[in-house]
Amino acid sequence: MIEPPTRNLARIHPFRNLLVSRAEGCWYFDAEGQRHLDLLAGCWSTVLGHNHPEFTESMRRQVGRLTHLGTGLLSAEVLDGAAELLSTVRSITGSDQTVGYKVAFLNTGSEAVDLAVKFAKAATGRREIVSLERGYYGAGTATYYLSGLPKKDFMGVPAGCYKLLGPDCARCPVGMRFPGCDYACVAVSEQLLDASSAGDVAAILFEPVAAAGGMLFPPPGYLRRLAELARRRGALLIADEVSTGGGRTARWFACEHEDVAPDVIAFGKAFGNGLPVSGVLLRDGLEEAAYSRGLTHIQSHQSDPLGAFAVATVIGLIRRDGLLDRVSSVGRLLLERLAEISRATGAIEDVRGLGLMTAFSATSAEAGESLHRVLTAERVVVGYQPSFATFQLMPAYTLSEEEIDHFCRALSLAARG
Repeated sequence: MIEPPTRNLARIHPFRNLLVSRAEGCWYFDAEGQRHLDLLAGCWSTVLGHNHPEFTESMRRQVGRLTHLGTGLLSAEVLDGAAELLSTVRSITGSDQTVGYKVAFLNTGSEAVDLAVKFAKAATGRREIVSLERGYYGAGTATYYLSGLPKKDFMGVPAGCYKLLGPDCARCPVGMRFPGCDYACVAVSEQLLDASSAGDVAAILFEPVAAAGGMLFPPPGYLRRLAELARRRGALLIADEVSTGGGRTARWFACEHEDVAPDVIAFGKAFGNGLPVSGVLLRDGLEEAAYSRGLTHIQSHQSDPLGAFAVATVIGLIRRDGLLDRVSSVGRLLLERLAEISRATGAIEDVRGLGLMTAFSATSAEAGESLHRVLTAERVVVGYQPSFATFQLMPAYTLSEEEIDHFCRALSLAARG
């Protein structure tokens, strides 16, 4: 293995000991020509697979035509991308009309959540934002402190940021069991909010699945309870669907599983298939309310034709190839295989997932480190979160049964290690 020459790179995140020269489908190829199974779709993004031939060729043609425009200019790609994206929201609203939301195109998930919060504050005239513990909402200053993960406090927590208890049923923060608990974590959170908030809550911000926070899958009905809490407070509901949207859970948006229609939706990752594309979907009326209060938002690469064209292309290919159904069936197969390994070895537990958003836990942090070392040696790229002894699998929607077999052989070897 070639040690990556990182001496010229700032250390903002650790690098893996892998120098990638090219990628195809679910595979990376290193500088020595060896292949590595990518079960993270890059950063949960290349959902069509690396170097998808039609997507790549479409982007190549678009780059030769139009990539970027100045502020305030529009192109057909942006209008078409908005129309395609809004068509996916019909599944949330249950409407036959492409109305109900408006869209703003950006670049990264952090930008999208930041703009969602900005819109909520402007539209309501309120200052406080409530977010879920164990959520990760981005790397911007505001989103960094709204996130509920362990972190260093470099600048002090901004005023008006509050946390609700996360829905961790395996390690319930109030010591109860679902379903007998009747969502006690929400009730206790509301009491804590009463004790700390000034009653000026603009929005409740949540991830339908806390991906970076240990892959927390809320129990059935939880998101509806959260929506009810927002309504009682007169607050907006912001869904951070950057990780879950675009078909990752076998629906265009994970909120569909609970029939919850958020006021604001942040999207990204899957919709760009590896290109930096994100954005915000806003309920009709919110954009007008925010704009009337003087909200403007300007950055160099908002509403870029290339990004909007990528969104339309990804949606079209997912629909054409029936990938939402495929995500559902392949996701079930992956869960079944992981459950078999858990029963056979006892080395992994708490196998869980929705679509191709899959996780399992090691029996301890030390055992998790050992599993991860062996998987890395077997050239399998997975996510591992030492704080939660949790493994993340977020592969491309094209993951094959043979590739699942390849992974399971490596995991079984690691488990028996």
